[in-house]
Amino acid sequence: MESVIRVDTLDGLQCGEESPRVLLLQCELNNTGYGPLLLDGCFGAATKRVVMDAQKGMKQQVSGIATPRLLRVLGLEDGPDARARRVTLSVWERFKDTLLDESAIADLPPTVVLAALAAESGWMGTWRVGMPTIRFSAHRFRLHVPSNIFDKVLRISPERGSEVRDAQSGTWHGIHTGRQEAEYFALSAASVYDLHAAYGCISLGAPQLPGRDFDRVGYETALDMFVGFGDERNQIRGLLQHLELDAGIALRNLEWARYAKWRVGTDLVDFYAGYLSELHCAAGKVIREP
Repeated sequence: MESVIRVDTLDGLQCGEESPRVLLLQCELNNTGYGPLLLDGCFGAATKRVVMDAQKGMKQQVSGIATPRLLRVLGLEDGPDARARRVTLSVWERFKDTLLDESAIADLPPTVVLAALAAESGWMGTWRVGMPTIRFSAHRFRLHVPSNIFDKVLRISPERGSEVRDAQSGTWHGIHTGRQEAEYFALSAASVYDLHAAYGCISLGAPQLPGRDFDRVGYETALDMFVGFGDERNQIRGLLQHLELDAGIALRNLEWARYAKWRVGTDLVDFYAGYLSELHCAAGKVIREP
């Protein structure tokens, strides 16, 4: 499947669209620091908010529609080779030493590890010193607390997405706004009612690993994983431990479609597999460069 977006053939992307083009938009918004967005290919309220944030940051008209102008600035008119190189190079420059060391321990080619990491989140693993980039899932937290507790602090609607209530003012604020302050505010508010459930309902760091998988990556609790992931080296180690359990064989054999089924929805498997293949080719060139 062709993954490149040609801006001269697009009127833009907007709320309600579900397609590989939206997944690519989400990838690039993450890669340029306007996420983290869940890579689901659905242009919903969260993606709209992040698009608006990007438009503000780029001093464009704030419409919430991914216009051709925005797509051009994000580099989505580039061919797949140029785009893949840009993403893998940003990850390589940030994680080079740890990636080489840990991929050797895990017996995985560094090109494969670089491609897997770049596909999920190519920008950065920490927000502030000792604090990993997170994404809080209100949907998941709702499964862990009584409805009367959930309704005090969080709400979810098709129109406005996930929101958190400010206990002092009583006002509601969007969670997935593209700003880490909003994600951390939701985490803090939920933690008051169930600390371990709250930390289990976040995705952490550059690979955006689920906090609920803390034991699978060597931690005793989700809170321990959060603390450990304040060091970006531990994020790489965690990703490789995660892959060993679920997708290491697929990656070793370069079975991109098999790995893609583990990461994304059925409708996006072909696109995501193609994107991984592009990143893997670019990773080989980046790593071989002096």
